[in-house]
Amino acid sequence: MESSSSFDSLAPLIPNNGPARIPPQLRAMRHFVDIQARNLKVLGNNSLMHSYFSLHAILEAAQTQEAPTEEPFYVSEIVYFCNNPHWCALPNSLPEYEKFYLVIWDCSSHPLQVVQKITVVLKDLKYIESDSFSFPENTILFKLVDGLYTFKETRNDLIATNQMQKQSIKQQNQQLLPATKLSMTRKDFLSILEKKKELLGKQEQQKMIFYDLEQKLQRKKEYFELIKKRDEMRDQVKQLRQDYQRTKEIIESEGAVVNQNSEKLLPVANEIKQNIQNNTQQQQILSKLQPLCAEKSKEYEKIMFNIKVDVLELIHQLRNIYPIARQATKDPLTICGLPLPSTDYSNHDEELIAVALGHVCHAVFLLSKYLDVPLRYQMIYRCSRSAIIMDEVSHKGQYPLYSKGVDKTRFDYAVFLLNKNLEQLSNSQKLDAKSKDTLPNLLQLFDHLEAQLAQMKTT
Repeated sequence: MESSSSFDSLAPLIPNNGPARIPPQLRAMRHFVDIQARNLKVLGNNSLMHSYFSLHAILEAAQTQEAPTEEPFYVSEIVYFCNNPHWCALPNSLPEYEKFYLVIWDCSSHPLQVVQKITVVLKDLKYIESDSFSFPENTILFKLVDGLYTFKETRNDLIATNQMQKQSIKQQNQQLLPATKLSMTRKDFLSILEKKKELLGKQEQQKMIFYDLEQKLQRKKEYFELIKKRDEMRDQVKQLRQDYQRTKEIIESEGAVVNQNSEKLLPVANEIKQNIQNNTQQQQILSKLQPLCAEKSKEYEKIMFNIKVDVLELIHQLRNIYPIARQATKDPLTICGLPLPSTDYSNHDEELIAVALGHVCHAVFLLSKYLDVPLRYQMIYRCSRSAIIMDEVSHKGQYPLYSKGVDKTRFDYAVFLLNKNLEQLSNSQKLDAKSKDTLPNLLQLFDHLEAQLAQMKTT
């Protein structure tokens, strides 16, 4: 703080309560222009703060509390990186309060911190005229329409530091009021009183005349309203009569249509009644036949069960006719003692492979008949000279299941089609089959059907 002597030449004479344009008792929220702050104290480690303020009403039941008791009725914008913030102008629509809470917030860090919290009483604010002083820490300045104001404590601090000089009431009155002198005589004053009395009498007469006129206007207004209401009711009655006549005509026309429809629908109703009676009789007959139907259904299920057992027995006999076994662990599977590897036939006798494929062809053909599964590719069983037809309609595309004396590609394709038929049979029994494992797929199918036969015999 600088010495007081440095401000002697700048210290102005300031009135105690500001210009007489707005007396302290008449100050209101609408007179506020904006709010400023000087030398705000930083609460954290930062040198500059982000700040805003909020205004809170003081409830009568909570005036003794220190904290605001309501939600703020105004919140300012945030001024960043400034310890001497000058916030935007206040709106003219603020509610009128003689006193309220002013809370200044530091939002430089989380959570928010309160920099200053103070009660503002409008009539207690003191006029300082200028903001060019060296203000103390956390000073609040209020700009009203007639000048700059602050709290009493701040003004006293400025006076104590000789930045301002206190002006006496006499000096203030001399500056604000001109020299007074008498403006009238006693006679003039009594004449004014008499004129004022006459004026009051005329005002009373004028009030009576206005009252009578208002009464007449009110009666006239009620009369016109009754006339208007009468005309509206006449129009409503007329409209109701028209609606009644129109509705009557519609009802008569609809009644005629109903009578015509009744005559047309009467035979249909009799027919429906007859059908209902016939339906009731048929339901009675059906209820009598239901026990017989249930008995026949049981007989049917028993017959189908026996048929399936017979089919599985036939498949069991077929397996005995074409036994599939393995002579050693690493040897390929054999059918009727004839080896049939899954892929490579180069190291085996062509005739034996043809006979083995013929046995497989015959077994697959019979299984399709027993299981009632139509095969995709027609097979011709001729023992070691069996074949598969690609196109059943034209019987073209016949592929041999023997390799001797034929194109090897056609032979390989015939084996591929045979495996496809076998895969189709496996899929019909919900089994997964590998595309090139002929005897393993056939053995898997035989085992599955044998398990079904054993289960049904147990049942």
